[in-house]
Parts: sequence; C-alpha cells; structure tokens
Amino acid sequence: MFTPTWQSKLEDAFLWIGGWRLTLAIHLLYSKSGIQFEAKIGDLIRGLTTGGDLGELAPNRIKRIDQL
Repeated sequence: MFTPTWQSKLEDAFLWIGGWRLTLAIHLLYSKSGIQFEAKIGDLIRGLTTGGDLGELAPNRIKRIDQL
C-alpha cells in the first residue's frame, strides 16, 4: 500500500522527500529551463546552438507541459 509496484524509483524518492506533487516537478522544470535560457540568451541571439539543454525547449513542448 505504501510502495505501489507501478511507481518508479524517482516517484518513490519524491514521495519520501516530501510528498509527490506534479506541480512541484513542473515548477522545477520551468525554473531550471529559465535559468539556462537566461545564461545562454546571448548565444541564441547570435544564432549559435548551445547544445540542447532545458533552455532550448521548443514551444510545442512547453505547451504540452502546460497541458499537464
């Protein structure tokens, strides 16, 4: 009952740390992608690709996250 078999180890870790809330994971994703975007905005303006981190999420992926 306390550790269902259908949960991954990551979900178990979130439950153990403080309770699993999907909104917390989404807020962390937005924060991390915003920090990475701000750090590399100069390169993006110059047209350089920076290597595929969270700051380069495509708009359609951000919309899909918003739908969660």
